[in-house]
Parts: sequence; C-alpha cells; structure tokens
Amino acid sequence: MALRAGVEERRVRIAEQQCNLIAQAIQTILDGLKLTPAQAKLISQIVPATLRELTED
Repeated sequence: MALRAGVEERRVRIAEQQCNLIAQAIQTILDGLKLTPAQAKLISQIVPATLRELTED
C-alpha cells in the first residue's frame, strides 16, 4: 500500500508539473501575440473555457 501511495503521489506531482508547463506555454504565446487591451480582456474567458472542454466527457 505504501508503494502504491508513493506512485500515486508521484503521478500527482507529474500532472502538476505538466499543468505548469502548459500554463507557461500559453502565457508565452499570449505575450508574443501582443494583443490589444480588448483582446487581452477576453483571455480570462476564452482560455479557461477551452481548457475545461478538454476534461469533459
């Protein structure tokens, strides 16, 4: 059981690291696009909604 708990904990850490890398990549892309203020304002609506769609069945 301890080994399994350790493996599960490691999986969680890997998933967290992957999420951080994705977030950094998205931020780099958005920064590189030099969006107008109006476009940048839409980021908080579009990005989370799109990412949530990835986890829906």
